[in-house]
Amino acid sequence: ATVTTSPTSQVIDAGTITFTIYDGTEQIGSSTAPEEVSNGSATATYTLPPDEPVGDYTIDAYYSGYYSSSSNVSYLPATDTAHFLTVTPASTSTVVTSAAATFNSAQDQSIPLTATVSSAGGTIGEGQVTFTVLQDGTPVGSSVIGTVSNNQASARYDLLADTSGGTYTIQAVYADPIDFTTSTGTNTLTVSAASTTITPSNAATTYSATTGEGIALSADVSSPAGSINQGAATFTILNSSSTQIVPPIVVNVANGVASTNYV
Repeated sequence: ATVTTSPTSQVIDAGTITFTIYDGTEQIGSSTAPEEVSNGSATATYTLPPDEPVGDYTIDAYYSGYYSSSSNVSYLPATDTAHFLTVTPASTSTVVTSAAATFNSAQDQSIPLTATVSSAGGTIGEGQVTFTVLQDGTPVGSSVIGTVSNNQASARYDLLADTSGGTYTIQAVYADPIDFTTSTGTNTLTVSAASTTITPSNAATTYSATTGEGIALSADVSSPAGSINQGAATFTILNSSSTQIVPPIVVNVANGVASTNYV
């Protein structure tokens, strides 16, 4: 704060200034100790209570005035309330935890998603994190929302049945309408291939020296992730010496079965 006389604007080098901050008519925190005016100004550090909301507050600077009988100098007290303290939202950072799932064509899967939101402004216990799963920038399924408590947010994401295996991006966006800024973090959701079991059926044929032998080849391909309608089974026929006697036979899988007639 600066103190001068009027109208000549003579610099004052006496008296004290006390600072108080108000929210409307409510005093916020404690006034500073009176600070001596030196060369027309006084400076003090004000302690703002924790969790004081974002907004504009009035700075009340009270000059005590001064009187000296020896020098016959007198300054009247004065108050300035024309200036404000602006409390702005604290910055944040959001870190997302990676997630994993296994392909499932039979049913949806509930996948837990978590994020940590931190700030130099203190522990965050407000606002929400919106989780979105993306593939090449395009949302997959519906976004889910988790409320932030003690810097943590979590939600369960519904991974739809038949969501292809591969790597997806988890995007987490923190938003708070009052005290903290928005921040975004990303990580990966990895959908791994489901396990499978293949069971071939025995085959039999009758020897023919002229036309060759017709063989019905069949195998069941199963998975706990549901009926298999993709990929192929490769049949290889070996003699008693484990020597391959015909080229491998590749058959597409449909409804969990690969079958063909081979001559």
